Amino acid sequence: MPEVGINFDFDNVTFVLNVLDSVAGDQRFIEIRKRRPVHCTLARIEERTKEAKQEATYAREQFTKDFDAEEQKQQQAIMDKIAELKKRKSVDPQQMLIEVAMMQQDLERQKEIKIKQLNDEKARKINTIETDLSRKVRAVQDQYKMWAVLLPPIPPLLVAVIVFFTRRRREREGVARSRLR
Repeated sequence: MPEVGINFDFDNVTFVLNVLDSVAGDQRFIEIRKRRPVHCTLARIEERTKEAKQEATYAREQFTKDFDAEEQKQQQAIMDKIAELKKRKSVDPQQMLIEVAMMQQDLERQKEIKIKQLNDEKARKINTIETDLSRKVRAVQDQYKMWAVLLPPIPPLLVAVIVFFTRRRREREGVARSRLR
């Protein structure tokens, strides 16, 4: 019951059975129960898809770095404009505070809009990369599926053709030439 936070681990059953067998003096099944099933994967498919996954990961990281750099650039631009406003000496302090506050609000709004656009572009590009990755993986899998369907019938067909022609030749061995078509 994961929603309640209770996760049953049924490996204890194996442990209890091993303890009972050990106490009973029956050692036959202990070694068998220790073994775990190993799920084999299709190594060649994974090798061919690993490169595509690495490319996708690299592209995702690159977009994230670009996004962070752009965000820092926007923040620096805001700070520079505010510092420029504060350097002006011809304006009284209250007017300068009002202008700084207005400029800061305007620049923050522009920054938020730019960051939202960058976020949307980043999400689009990552989605494109993920779709491309899925397409490449599916193409590799489909290629192996096609070969898995096409290659197995070839040896029996070759044997059938060889047997057919061998029998055909043997049937003609003892027959006179005049009777052959």
